Amino acid sequence: MHCLLRGVPSKKEIFYLYAQNQNQEIQTNKKIPPTFHDSIPFTRLTPKSNKFTLIQTSIIPNFLTREECDKLIIKSSQNMQSCLVKNADTGAVEPDPSRTSTNANISQREVPTITQKLALMTNRQTEQLETLQVLNYQHGQQFQPHTDGFDGPTNACGFLDSGRIVTIFCYLNDVEEGGKTMFTKLGLEIKPVKGLAVVHFPMSLELVEDERTEHQGNAAVDEKWILTTWVWKHWKGDYRYDDDKLPVLSEDII
Repeated sequence: MHCLLRGVPSKKEIFYLYAQNQNQEIQTNKKIPPTFHDSIPFTRLTPKSNKFTLIQTSIIPNFLTREECDKLIIKSSQNMQSCLVKNADTGAVEPDPSRTSTNANISQREVPTITQKLALMTNRQTEQLETLQVLNYQHGQQFQPHTDGFDGPTNACGFLDSGRIVTIFCYLNDVEEGGKTMFTKLGLEIKPVKGLAVVHFPMSLELVEDERTEHQGNAAVDEKWILTTWVWKHWKGDYRYDDDKLPVLSEDII
């Protein structure tokens, strides 16, 4: 199955096309299980018809401007730390053995324009966004094959009995060699291009994990920077993880 989009719409059209329109006729791909059709919170017009076609993985050129990308790197670069993960057995937060990059968390109040872009694109509320992260991959660093979903509802990152229904990541720099994103079960290979966003759906609205979204970050040769976040089905419920509790990285508002 080859889901990589060609001839994507202009940036102006994206925000119209990604606003869900219940009055449009839906045209579905019968090869994809219906439970995952329902998980997709936005649609895209095909070039050949006026019908909306549900998609599984999308690339969006120039989702972030070059200036926004540069500012995110500057804001994060002095605040990078080892990537952490919650141990499923002990509940402890510890270094992630599958991901050798570093990251910095950014509060929504520091990036209000980007936060609104993400909410508008996915037709969801900002309260459903997981903490935004900027990731940096140096030479040899990688992210092993994984999905972003869970085996049913879970408690994590301040969300309770919920799950990630959308993944968004955006490349912040051009990468000439190494660092490609591979969707291992879809046959997709994406080269990092500055400003380009990738969107996919790791779980259905019934919170069933879609293992077809397994992906990996190939080992970096040239340095790679990424902005990433996830949309959860429900609003954040554990206010110990409230976005306002994050430290301010810099005074620059993006």
